[in-house]
Amino acid sequence: MATGGFFKGGTSIDIVAIIANSYDVDTVREAVKMYIVAKKKKGRSEQHIHEKLGKLEIKFKQIEAFHPAWRDARALFQIRKSDHIPMSIVRER
Repeated sequence: MATGGFFKGGTSIDIVAIIANSYDVDTVREAVKMYIVAKKKKGRSEQHIHEKLGKLEIKFKQIEAFHPAWRDARALFQIRKSDHIPMSIVRER
C-alpha cells in the first residue's frame, strides 16, 4: 500500500484518510487489517475493536465495493460480524 510512510494505522483518522482516498478494495482491506493490528498491539479488547470498526463502517457503509474488505479483516482476526455491513449482498436477477 502506497502511503508515503506516514500511515501508522492506529487511529481512526489514519484509516479514514486512507479509505476516503482509495478506489481499491485491497488497499482498504490492508488499511483495516493494519488498524486492527495497531489496536491489538495497544492491548484493546475484541469488544473495543468491534465498536471502533463499527463506527468506521458506518462512515463508509454506502460504498458497497469496500464491504468485502471489512468482512475479510474481521474474519481474519476472528472479530464478530459487523452490525452495519451485511454478510453478503444478494442481487435480484
